Amino acid sequence: MKISKNLDEILAKPFVLWVLSLIISVSMWFYVTETVNPANLKRDELTLSVSYIKLSPQLAWRNPDRVVTVTLEGLEDAMNLLKRDEVICELDFTNMTAGKYRPMVHVTPPPGITVVDVKPSQIDVDLIQLVGRVFKVDVTLPQDIPPGKYLESVKIDPPEVNFRGTERDLAKIGSITVAPSLEDLEKGRELSLPVRFSQSKPFEDAETILPEPRSVNVNATLVTGQPRKKVEVDARLSGKPDDDYALRSVIMEPAEVMIQGEAKALAKISTIETETVDISGLKTNQTMVAPLRELSGGVTTVDTKSVRLVIRLEPISAQRMITDVPVTLVNLDSKNTRQNREWTADPPTVDVTIEAAPSVITKEQDPDLLDSLGLNVFVDMSNIFLRRALLPVRAAVSDDRFRIVNIEPSSVNITEVEK
Repeated sequence: MKISKNLDEILAKPFVLWVLSLIISVSMWFYVTETVNPANLKRDELTLSVSYIKLSPQLAWRNPDRVVTVTLEGLEDAMNLLKRDEVICELDFTNMTAGKYRPMVHVTPPPGITVVDVKPSQIDVDLIQLVGRVFKVDVTLPQDIPPGKYLESVKIDPPEVNFRGTERDLAKIGSITVAPSLEDLEKGRELSLPVRFSQSKPFEDAETILPEPRSVNVNATLVTGQPRKKVEVDARLSGKPDDDYALRSVIMEPAEVMIQGEAKALAKISTIETETVDISGLKTNQTMVAPLRELSGGVTTVDTKSVRLVIRLEPISAQRMITDVPVTLVNLDSKNTRQNREWTADPPTVDVTIEAAPSVITKEQDPDLLDSLGLNVFVDMSNIFLRRALLPVRAAVSDDRFRIVNIEPSSVNITEVEK
């Protein structure tokens, strides 16, 4: 107990308390300098490229400045082993549409390394709208093909490529071609060739203009002889069918024929015509053989001198309106007609449109048309007991060459009145 009392007295002295506080302060200083901020901590600056995530496929990032300076800090051993590609700098384009933005740069360092500073911390971004357009691929032939040789067939797979870019840039694209060399063609095997394109003016966003796919497969056969190509057959017709018929279609068998000649002459020919076929007054479908016309420039057909033509007709019709046709009330009886009363129609006449073949309509222009048609316009009064009603008008013709198309008005008011 005495020892404890003496210890309390010693600790209570100011000098002893001052010494103890000094010892604790020095110990804390050593702890902070050696543990929290060790002497082997290293800081470094890296200039890094900025990538992006979640950018819509219909958008492109128009911005020349895509780098930032990142200040990193960590233990010296970790900083010495740090690789540039381990630090990720990203912009998040989630839910962004075309326009201008200033998003934050998100930096993700490896474990054990912290980000001290990012300059700039935000990047001005201009997102532009992209569209797609399909272009046909053509083959540009080499200039050194020797005389007497030509490409018999050329197949391109795929025959079209898709370009993505802005509307303004896509409008500047001209021809889309692949260019095999003579050496390539003489090998006679499938070639994988890069797609080339011409442009009328420089692109505003050239980095977005790329074909998809960037190369196509080309199968081409280089053979000896005159150049050949297939062209469509064009039927040369004169005259008109009968007035009651119209030309529906012309089917040619074959629809294409092979022609041969000099390459320059072939390039000027896209179709070959038949000799003139007169279809004046035709009333039925016809099948006939038509010779092919001779071509100019020394170009001739290969094994085909004529084609089979199938001429198909379809009947046509004409219409005529007959005005002021009286309306007759039919099926009147004692059940619906009272004594000293009668029924009237308002209006009492209607206009009737009839349809028939043009030759029949033209022929029936005489004043006795109603009698010749056997046209009967009527209202059926069966089971009508109301004293006033709106009833439909019906019509019929006895001549089966005609058809009723329209009645105007289609209904009339029927009223019972005194005689």
